[in-house]
Amino acid sequence: MDDWLASNIDDEIKFALEKRTQYNAQRNAIRKQTAGIDDHVISLAYSDISNKNLNSTNYVESMDIDVIAFEDTRKSSSSTISIAQQIMKRNTSESSYYLKNQSDDDDDDNDELFLLDAYNSLINSDTSDIEDEDEEQQQQKHQLITNDGQRLHLFTNKSTFEVCDQLIKLFRDSQISKAQARRFLSFIRGILPIPNTLPNSMNQLLLTLGVKNYFTKRVICSICGIDLDAKSNKCLSCANFDKSNIIFVYDTHFANILTLIITRLFKYVQDYKEKILKNADNDNNEVHDIPFASTYRELLRKYKNNFISLLFHVDGINLCKSTKLKMWLFSSSIIELPPIIRYRRINMPLISVWIARQEPDMKLWLASSVQMLKSLKKNGITIENQFTTFNVLYYGVIGDCPALRLILNFIGHGGYYCCFYCYTKGHHVQECRKRQYSYTEMLNMRDPQSFGRNAEVAEARGLNVYGHIGKSILSDILDVPLPISVLCDYQHVSLLRHFRDVVKALSRSLLPKVRKTIDQKLRTQTFPHFFNRRMRGIEDFSFIKASELRNLLLYGFLPNFYNVLPIDQMAHISLFICGVRLLHNSREKFGGPVNVIADRLLKLYYKHHSLYYSYLENFVLHLHSHFAENYQRHGALCYVNTFAQEDLIGYIASNRNGTRYLGDLIMHYYNIDVCLNSFDSSSSSSISSVCDGPLDFVCDRKYYEENSILEHHVRTCSCSLPIELCIKFYRRYVNNGLMFHSLGYHKRGLSNSYLIQYLNDLSKKDFSFGEIIIFFQDKLNAYALIKQYHVKHSFSDYFKRSRYYQTLCSPIDVFFFVLTPTETYVCIRVKQIFKHCIAFLNDDDDHSMIITPLSSYEEHD
Repeated sequence: MDDWLASNIDDEIKFALEKRTQYNAQRNAIRKQTAGIDDHVISLAYSDISNKNLNSTNYVESMDIDVIAFEDTRKSSSSTISIAQQIMKRNTSESSYYLKNQSDDDDDDNDELFLLDAYNSLINSDTSDIEDEDEEQQQQKHQLITNDGQRLHLFTNKSTFEVCDQLIKLFRDSQISKAQARRFLSFIRGILPIPNTLPNSMNQLLLTLGVKNYFTKRVICSICGIDLDAKSNKCLSCANFDKSNIIFVYDTHFANILTLIITRLFKYVQDYKEKILKNADNDNNEVHDIPFASTYRELLRKYKNNFISLLFHVDGINLCKSTKLKMWLFSSSIIELPPIIRYRRINMPLISVWIARQEPDMKLWLASSVQMLKSLKKNGITIENQFTTFNVLYYGVIGDCPALRLILNFIGHGGYYCCFYCYTKGHHVQECRKRQYSYTEMLNMRDPQSFGRNAEVAEARGLNVYGHIGKSILSDILDVPLPISVLCDYQHVSLLRHFRDVVKALSRSLLPKVRKTIDQKLRTQTFPHFFNRRMRGIEDFSFIKASELRNLLLYGFLPNFYNVLPIDQMAHISLFICGVRLLHNSREKFGGPVNVIADRLLKLYYKHHSLYYSYLENFVLHLHSHFAENYQRHGALCYVNTFAQEDLIGYIASNRNGTRYLGDLIMHYYNIDVCLNSFDSSSSSSISSVCDGPLDFVCDRKYYEENSILEHHVRTCSCSLPIELCIKFYRRYVNNGLMFHSLGYHKRGLSNSYLIQYLNDLSKKDFSFGEIIIFFQDKLNAYALIKQYHVKHSFSDYFKRSRYYQTLCSPIDVFFFVLTPTETYVCIRVKQIFKHCIAFLNDDDDHSMIITPLSSYEEHD
């Protein structure tokens, strides 16, 4: 305590002088107010105060300063002033510890500064009991107190704002209800020293943090479409109206939310825009993101470069099974952000939310939001602290097929002419009672002129015109015309629909024993440490997630099924896997552009699909005919999908407790999250939380005796020091924001982050494979000791007897390798490490394994 006082004595003296001035002014005012109050009233008021406040005051003060004792706290007194005088008299005689180092020449007010604080708390409690202020006045008063960064109480250096920020984050992370949060707040406030500035209600807590209301609520009748009174929630115009006809729409203050996000991430926006402009005319970019594809380049040529473009997302989710309550989100993502930041849910602003028991009527739901978006496009957004104004453009819309049907005002995916991109009609097959879309060599494509013309005719006549039911509500605001601005989502089309159906059909042809063996291998397969999901067995396909199907499609299917299926059937599904993987994130160049090779593979797969499967030529298979064109227009599949949207809608739907007022609760917590994210830019902005460099220093003599390291040190280092003084060893290393493990890292668990693909020469695309034994560093560079793997034979050799071998051999040998470990060790620079790899056991040869490099690091997982 003495050390603390000595180190902070100047601040405490200044604080005490300010408190004395406030006390003198308040004491004179209270004397005038209480001069005519009856003694009995004061006695009752003080009796209540002594029970609630004085005990708490004594308890806290007894830990750090002399105890303020009372002989009889329930004894009546003539006035409130006499109570304070008794306290002051008692503590003056006992010489408080808090002021024991003060000079004896100070006046009485200086000697009794702490007593004045106790008196001040009594007066405040007394007047708060006598004068009944309404909640709004208390909130305004509390805001004034905390705006100047005042400390929470006398015995801490934490400010009220800092404590409130940490407390509300704790409430959000623990997912407790509003009622339980109030109980915790009351409990914490009750054990703090008095006086303190902790808010005494959740409303005051949110006011202290500056949490604002970012939405406007509308209650609509689904029968007549009129707005209802928000309190009564009754429609007097409809005789058949009941609760199931109520629609809740929450339109966010989108311009404010978007401005907050751009302000917080301004540096990343500017850096990525510079990268976009620098590589605008370069077709050899390693990253084929949306801004590097052809459609965005057209926007750059048409508009000035100081714009922000938004990609709209539409999706729905069930909130409650018993009432069939649904929630639909209309949100957006900012294309000028790097993908790893763009698709974080805190950086994807909401535009509007629909909560009802029926699917949304887009005009009823989004009419006001579209008007707001038009106004935003006209005015732009201004980043005040950067003195920058951005124009706002609307790039396109993405979603699954049911969501796109609603937002485009189109026929469902089971009808005729349901494709957004072409005029393929389809035909009905009575045996399976489904629409089937057979392969067509030449497609009759829709163009922006015919798309808009047919939509207007359908709107005017109320008819189905080549799939159009009417005009899309987005057609007037999109800067990229329909249907070019419609982005196909491979998460639902390829993974959750087509590929899952195909795998289920293939598994039915396998013996139960073989199927169980494959299931066990899939469940126990190891992946790098940053994979949040691995793979499920085939028998668990009813509960499988899209990310698990993605791992199976891109990595796990071919190594586990190549030797259990007929050779032609296996080669046929390999066409699909290689085509999707090429479009996923591959920039390999062999025999032509990526999209051309992928298009040839996918169309051949589509053409021969009926030879191996029955009644699976549905709409989602047909959409793969347009994947290559969408790749050219909008970028690779890993950047154009709805994984982030699914994450966002799932998170928002979970922001509720109980079964009533779900919409209000969801938006209440969304307001809090927007506010907290505007404070904390580190978690939402930083691309990598760990800086490049070595981790986990290790001191082990066996590495100094490794011949490869000794020879490397003699060859590359010109120092005359012993190797023990020149080289240090590490178990892990972060290179370009990616964590790599070594075999010496024993905390890796079941993950495999030590198997890598590396460059033999930094100037050439010549790759080799190996596993990292250990990292080491000299005074100049960092290195890795690698145990090399040699290629045993091409993976395409397994398909030599297939009819698809000539088409398949080049792409499949880029993605899958049959390797065998050697006893050759080599030291490479850490900069030469290229990718993590995934290894599968080879059932045909116990001495080899099948290895595939990672496809993408930037896809949302």
